[in-house]
Amino acid sequence: RIALDNAVEKAIELAKKDPSHISTAVEQVARAKQIPDAAVPLLKQAASAKDASSVERSRAIIALLKKNSAETMQAALDALPALESAANKQPEFNAARDAFFEAERLDLHYEALIEGAAKGEGRRAVWCEAGVLLLSTNKLASPETRAAAARAVAAAWDRPERKVQLLEAALVANHRESQDKVFAGLADNAPAVVKAAKKVASAWKLDTQPTPAGPAIKSLKMEDVLAAVLKETGNKERGEAIYTRLNCSKCHTTRKDEPLRGPFLPAVVKTQKR
Repeated sequence: RIALDNAVEKAIELAKKDPSHISTAVEQVARAKQIPDAAVPLLKQAASAKDASSVERSRAIIALLKKNSAETMQAALDALPALESAANKQPEFNAARDAFFEAERLDLHYEALIEGAAKGEGRRAVWCEAGVLLLSTNKLASPETRAAAARAVAAAWDRPERKVQLLEAALVANHRESQDKVFAGLADNAPAVVKAAKKVASAWKLDTQPTPAGPAIKSLKMEDVLAAVLKETGNKERGEAIYTRLNCSKCHTTRKDEPLRGPFLPAVVKTQKR
């Protein structure tokens, strides 16, 4: 469908007059590159509505994040927990989560995210914490932001009451750089921390830390490494973990519902044997 001139503005005006058109207006606004100021109240209403569908809430959150103001970021943070808890919402949830974790957008709100995480108010704080975790290691963020986020994360790990929230945030953000903290959590004295760490370890398939066997790869010749690799059948779970930990998703996509960022890996495996 081709968006006509002023279609977004017309949809907003129609929704203001007749609430039954809100869903259609949100869809139009979410597809627009520029979000008009007049759309913000409508988007906030759609994102926070208790009876909103996952599709409508996801579209509203994505559109709010495109606006990229303090007001719309706060509204998105308020709405994300509701979308997260909804049933049958996976594609919509993935789309909204990806929009939230886009580094350039978070970079401008790091102070609010740090403050929100420190408040420790339910799932909203977990989402704030997840944003801070990503900023603390994301090379696309400004050095100042990354340093401030790293300090906040380090200070939070030193507080026992924040460990559960940090572990939950690591799972939400799929922050594999927190893997060592997950292993530490498995041996923590607090049962709640152990439970949270086990949940992350199970999701990431981290049973135990691997024990090195045989010579170090760096000590072998390239042909010896390749010969050894070709004898192995591979481990899907470990491959997924390495793919995520090394941020391969910055340049590659694996799901059809993801924005295309580079080679679509399911297509690559059809032409490459290994």
